[in-house]
Amino acid sequence: MKQNKNSIIIICLLLAGLKLQAQISTEEKPISFKYSNEMFRTNSAGLRTMPSINLEELRIEDKMEESSAIPPRFGYPHNVNFNLENSGEWFIMPNDDKLWKLEISCPEALSINLLYNKFWLPDGAKFFIYSENKKHSIGAFTSRNNKGTKENLRGFATGLIYNDTFFFKKTYFCILVY
Repeated sequence: MKQNKNSIIIICLLLAGLKLQAQISTEEKPISFKYSNEMFRTNSAGLRTMPSINLEELRIEDKMEESSAIPPRFGYPHNVNFNLENSGEWFIMPNDDKLWKLEISCPEALSINLLYNKFWLPDGAKFFIYSENKKHSIGAFTSRNNKGTKENLRGFATGLIYNDTFFFKKTYFCILVY
């Protein structure tokens, strides 16, 4: 039984590695890193805070599931409906480009990754995700990451974002539209 569980874990890790490799990214730093934090200071409309999670309770659940040969938990989902119209803020860059920024706080989380039910970037747009301390960023994702068509949107997933601190505080999502 333990051999089967280990096999499942190894297969999941291999598949996750393949999926992460499939993310097409320009591997550049976000444009906003070139400007002062004051230029992109978000107000309450630009900040979304996820409900707190009880890590100790989740560890107890995981221990019980482990004894039942259930694979380990990867994360704890929060279902949200964030988009360019109902969340985040728009900023005008010095060269007149537009930048959309959403700040998400996840109290008690150790890391964050995102799954999108509907994902679409127009040609010329760049999508970045980075930690509050700017030490970890991924992107830019571009229209090359679109699956399906604009009328038939498909999903997308990002890799993990983490901070140097033990608990994950905030992450930022920026879309630059030329």
